[in-house]
Amino acid sequence: MKRIKTNTPGGFYRFGKRIGCVGKEKIYYVIYKIKGKLHEERVGRQYADQMTPSKAALLRSDFIEGRKLPAKEIREQELAEKATMQNKPTISNLWEEYKKTKPNLKGMITDQNRFKNHIKPLFGKKTPEEINL
Repeated sequence: MKRIKTNTPGGFYRFGKRIGCVGKEKIYYVIYKIKGKLHEERVGRQYADQMTPSKAALLRSDFIEGRKLPAKEIREQELAEKATMQNKPTISNLWEEYKKTKPNLKGMITDQNRFKNHIKPLFGKKTPEEINL
């Protein structure tokens, strides 16, 4: 797709298919440098996001000054948070570890059913610190 410069520094747009309607709309992008590295970020659509060249320029200044994070960094933060959430000791995770250490325990099937029917729905995703009596 061809880049079309706007009258603002570091801004351009491309034409793309309009969302929800027939026709085309402008999709605005900004280019900026941080620590010598060139970044290109899509900032919005003409109709769907009510984006204009001046709004794109304001968003570009937010990226440069660090008030707004690029989409790539936001995705990386979300993935890191998700990984830490999976590694935290939830009641379900603790139950799975308990089952691994005591595989031949008498009454395990009964305990498994109790956990599945009563404990997991209420406390499965919580950590022990989050449970208050």
